[in-house]
Amino acid sequence: MTGGRRFAWVVVATLAVLAPTVRWRNLTDCAGSSRLATAESLVERHSFVIDGSTFAYTCDVMMKDGQRYSDKPPLLSVAAAGVYAALHHGLGLSFNRASNPYVNTVKDPTYYLMTLLISSLAVALVAALVDRELRRLGFTSVSAGLGAGLAVFATLLWPLSTVLTNHTVAAALLFAGFVQAFRREGRTSSLAAGALLALLLGVDIPLGALALAVAGLDKLRRVPREALAFAAGALPPLLLHGLLNWTVVGDLKPFQSHRELYNERTGHTGESASGFAPRAGVGLYLWRNTVGSLGVLSLTPLLLPALVGAFRLRRSQDVGRFATASLVVYAALTGLYTLIYPDAVGCSYGMRHLSPVMPLLVFLGVIACVRASGQVYRRAFVITSLVSLVFAGLGVLIPTNCAGFVTDADAWIPARLVGTAVRHGILRRLAP
Repeated sequence: MTGGRRFAWVVVATLAVLAPTVRWRNLTDCAGSSRLATAESLVERHSFVIDGSTFAYTCDVMMKDGQRYSDKPPLLSVAAAGVYAALHHGLGLSFNRASNPYVNTVKDPTYYLMTLLISSLAVALVAALVDRELRRLGFTSVSAGLGAGLAVFATLLWPLSTVLTNHTVAAALLFAGFVQAFRREGRTSSLAAGALLALLLGVDIPLGALALAVAGLDKLRRVPREALAFAAGALPPLLLHGLLNWTVVGDLKPFQSHRELYNERTGHTGESASGFAPRAGVGLYLWRNTVGSLGVLSLTPLLLPALVGAFRLRRSQDVGRFATASLVVYAALTGLYTLIYPDAVGCSYGMRHLSPVMPLLVFLGVIACVRASGQVYRRAFVITSLVSLVFAGLGVLIPTNCAGFVTDADAWIPARLVGTAVRHGILRRLAP
């Protein structure tokens, strides 16, 4: 099977597995509904104003001149508008206003298709990218496929694929950008890396800024001429991102930096734009967000041997730079979100902001597992992979209302996830 056909086959196969788990109704998720409100308004009313939208109930909004706007970076919302335009004008589909989760639970095929074609498709692309890179490293088709499966089904990407979110799209852009930046050579690859990571900045600002900085500094240190190509590739997406910001708020700054646009009417205090407020017990929060209650390593234990594997590979000839960059981004992002959102555990399936980095680490963990000389690491990798598959599957099955993840107060440690799933009724969740 040729490389292109294999890539397409992995995408289709992953989508086929994900499709039955995608939500048919919009959840009370402010981030996803905020982006969908913009997409719907752009297509049906040709405006960024979301007043009158099906998703006007969203809380992630800002006020400008008495009108409501999404406070999310606009790039993904504009891309979602393109998908919605195809469904709306091509198939005659529209969002069902009766599917408002605060009113009832009517199924909405348009929401389902939007989620499948954005979040789920992005996860399928991650699987295909991981599979392709593992095969280029000499893995067999079977072992590469297993590694790709772990990258998406044993991490938070699986539960995230069931709702509309930016994290899955960010994961695809990050992996593709890092492959071009750290696994390829030449100006064309540097140009592509700059473009992909700049697009990432328009989807996930903190992660995109970190990834751009790490890749750009690496290019500047190693091959200055490629750094120019990297910058040239990054420039058009950055200009587009700035243009969209200017269109909505009148300047180039990210929306959430405009604290004056938040007030009580929006349901959003703008606290996230306030910067690093002094907080006590940062070490405790870091513990909670990593290995404590609902910590990212507790609910995705596969990341622990993956991190060890990435550290071991940091000096290897083929993936050393990739491993080093992945570790730096993971560590920086963990510290950043612990400082900004010390209680990130509370309303997320762990720290979901770290989910885009997970495929990078699992990819490296798979390589380290195959190359490991001893059995201890391999056994740890296999055991944590199985546990992570179970936890990710439970994250899909448990019906919740916050970005698709556990919000029950008594589901604060992994051991209680099983009881929570049973109590809510897995069979009821799977029933048509």
